Amino acid sequence: MKKNKEILRDVFWRRAIVCFSFFIFISTISFAQTAKKKNHVHTADLFGKVKDSFTRADLQPFVTLMKADSTVIDTVTSEPPMGNYSNGGYYFSHEPVEVGKYIVKAVLNGYNDAYLDYYIKYIGRNVLFSFPLIKMRKKIDSEVHELDEVKVKATLVKLVHKGDTLVYNAEAFKVPQGSMLDGLIRQLPGAVLKDDGEIFVNGRKIDNLTLNGDDFFKGDNSTMLKNLPYFTVNQIKVYDKQTEKSRKAGRDIEPREYTMDVVLKRQYNRGYITNAEGGLGTHSRYTGQTFLLGYGALSRLSVYGNLNNLNQNPEPGDQGDWTPQKMGDGLTTTKKTGLDFQTKDKDGKWNEYFSTQASWLEKEVQSSSLTQQFVETGDLFSGSRQNSDSHDFKWETNNKFELGNNLTWKVNADYQRKRDDELQSDSTSTFEQKINSSSTFSGKSQHIYNVSTSFDYQKTLPWGDIVNFTFSGGLGNTQNKQTETKAVHYWLTADHLNQLLTTDNPQHTYNFCMDAVYSIPFTSKWSVTPELTYQQEYLNSRASYMRDSVLDNNSFQSGLLKRSGEASFRLGYNRYDPVKGSVYFRYIMKMKRQNERYSLYTPLGAFLPGRSSWLPSIWTFFYAQNSKHYIFVQYQLTSSLPDLSMMYGSDNTLSPLVTIYRNRDLKKMSTESLNAKYYRDFAWHKFSWGVDVDWTTEHGKIGYQRSMDSQTGSYQYRPQNINGNWDFKLGMNEML
Repeated sequence: MKKNKEILRDVFWRRAIVCFSFFIFISTISFAQTAKKKNHVHTADLFGKVKDSFTRADLQPFVTLMKADSTVIDTVTSEPPMGNYSNGGYYFSHEPVEVGKYIVKAVLNGYNDAYLDYYIKYIGRNVLFSFPLIKMRKKIDSEVHELDEVKVKATLVKLVHKGDTLVYNAEAFKVPQGSMLDGLIRQLPGAVLKDDGEIFVNGRKIDNLTLNGDDFFKGDNSTMLKNLPYFTVNQIKVYDKQTEKSRKAGRDIEPREYTMDVVLKRQYNRGYITNAEGGLGTHSRYTGQTFLLGYGALSRLSVYGNLNNLNQNPEPGDQGDWTPQKMGDGLTTTKKTGLDFQTKDKDGKWNEYFSTQASWLEKEVQSSSLTQQFVETGDLFSGSRQNSDSHDFKWETNNKFELGNNLTWKVNADYQRKRDDELQSDSTSTFEQKINSSSTFSGKSQHIYNVSTSFDYQKTLPWGDIVNFTFSGGLGNTQNKQTETKAVHYWLTADHLNQLLTTDNPQHTYNFCMDAVYSIPFTSKWSVTPELTYQQEYLNSRASYMRDSVLDNNSFQSGLLKRSGEASFRLGYNRYDPVKGSVYFRYIMKMKRQNERYSLYTPLGAFLPGRSSWLPSIWTFFYAQNSKHYIFVQYQLTSSLPDLSMMYGSDNTLSPLVTIYRNRDLKKMSTESLNAKYYRDFAWHKFSWGVDVDWTTEHGKIGYQRSMDSQTGSYQYRPQNINGNWDFKLGMNEML
């Protein structure tokens, strides 16, 4: 039988060769077809935006592209800032380009005609040229002729398709008075709102929830879903939006994100929206929440807060039902407040986003459990009763500054304070007699500090290639303290144990990462991207265990330094076409070299192990969609190493009823996963049907071998590699 390491190596190279051969075959055909074309003319996309010269509002004029001699090349109407082209603007697709002068003309009723002269100096491998902003001036009143008012009555249409954009008309839905945005979304055809705030439309998960095209409350859908009144919404649009990196590059270098954009009515685009509610009940119960949103042309501000002691953590999908599964364990008090602020330059040269949030969570829990284990020597029964009281405070703040399309700077900081008091009693017995019983009282406190920053610079070179440099780093500090009093009685041996255990476990960490990417678009759809990454992490940990005022042998001081270098190769194909359908391919092969140095000092001796290992990985992605079909296939093969703390050091004997052994023979692990989805939209029947397939297999997964001492009821655990783990899921769904 092959060794575990050889099996993993064989699996990786076999999968890599198959996937790579497939993409080489596809790209060879593409090149062959291109080579057969005679007198090949370079084509590219040309893009730009038009705004009001004073207000900087986006305009949708009729745009004409001309040569230097005013010969018309193409015409198009500028799009609003969302939908097919993300931030809006005019877009000339696959136009033949050459070095020279081009003229762009913009015409819009009520505005003076505007012209732009643009010179293409170098073509190279460029597949997109971004024109400077066109500013249009309004005509004076004497030049504007108003027509008589005409009233038109029409039936409200709930849902329309505009290219690749699904547009819901909010006014066509009857929503109960007092409802928020979540109440409106629950009524949208094909939309499903989960209890955790996740939104699905026609079977696809929404990646981003935006407000008027901008990321607001990102990562916290519940704030907008539970606080934005439904009557302020004009439309809800669902579409595939360019990622931030793709937008800066001017073309798709990453798969687009499935986005739901909430578009406010015109009267709410400037001004303030407030919402507040509260209530009191018997037994000192209370609830309340408040929300303030200030919206301007260039800035937005929101302040929100909520509190209650009704075991409620407000969930967007909640419809007021009270089932046993939602009743919780005990009494929970929740308090949360936050602020979000965003502002930008009127010409789009910079953008600033800031958010901060503080939350308090208090929880009192009383629980009991009874379990039965079936073993050959006789069934075991375990009983447990627990009373706990926890207090958790968390504060976090995030800031992001963007300078043009080149530089992004992020700063994040958070602090968390926890306090847990717990009283627990346990017992283990057979059907005939007790084996042991114990009672434990513990008090834990934890303080966590983290700060991190990142710089990202992206530049499109004159010949069309894209370079990206990223540096990120962070510092962390954790203070853990615990006092535990435990009493254990062994009924078979009549022994009794009392102990007082105090723990002081501070941890200090730092990490930084440097990444360089060079993307080569060798056709308008195919690209090759090599990438180099260096990463370093360090964790310093000290644990002092005092058992009855004596230093315990489980105490230790350790330092773990990880250095890794990674080279990756990415082959990609992008075809974005709202009419014919979009197709994306990605093939990524990574080879990572990881070096670890571990220093461990205990009262029983010192351990100074180290290791170096290759960690390969493969990621293959395919995505295709049109107005009726959606196909998604993703395959991943990853590898990882077991934690060195599971392999070296003294066996863990802190608990008198549990012993955890080390195992120096633990090997590398790998995971293979395949995820496939297919959805079919039957628009004429107003429903969609889909199927999901998930398959995962794990080689060398770490599990614990368990044994029990029949006299004392104590357990012994030993980690070991296990092969043959797999999981398969098949799901089918239908949505109206």
